[in-house]
Amino acid sequence: MVNDNKDLKRLCKEYWLIENYDEAVNDNDNIWVCHHKREVQDGFRIWKKEELIKIGQYYNREPNELIFMKRSEHIALHNKAIDPKTKKPCSVRNTKGVNNGMYGKKGVNLGKKFSIETCNKLSNSKSPDWINNYGYTRRELEKLLPLTSAQIRYMHNTNKEKLKQIIKSTLGG
Repeated sequence: MVNDNKDLKRLCKEYWLIENYDEAVNDNDNIWVCHHKREVQDGFRIWKKEELIKIGQYYNREPNELIFMKRSEHIALHNKAIDPKTKKPCSVRNTKGVNNGMYGKKGVNLGKKFSIETCNKLSNSKSPDWINNYGYTRRELEKLLPLTSAQIRYMHNTNKEKLKQIIKSTLGG
């Protein structure tokens, strides 16, 4: 499926003469794109779109410089093309640290290892509500009571008195 839009008219004034145009127009099942033959030649990426635009070779081209391709074939062609600078396929990109917001930054606790006692103190310091209400941290209660952690959290949020009674009867305190 190809739409006669402004972009296509900007690429080539006689776009109906571009190779595979009739097939692209009559195919309602696939998306077709117009590909510059100069971008990828003999398996090597020669030009990027931005480079062609910069040198004035992207728009107003002759029909023999363009070809209609199925979108999936177009993507595969560009991904398989070899980048002449890196000698690697264009699908291989340097993505190291792109998805990690902390990549290259130094965090406060980044790379520090804490002892078990320190971890327990940090955990207990973050839960004063539990200690004030029951005398135990949530993690300690999970180990001591015959309840799941979800049941303990639910009772803490809905019925604190009942949880205190269970603690008293189970732990005798």
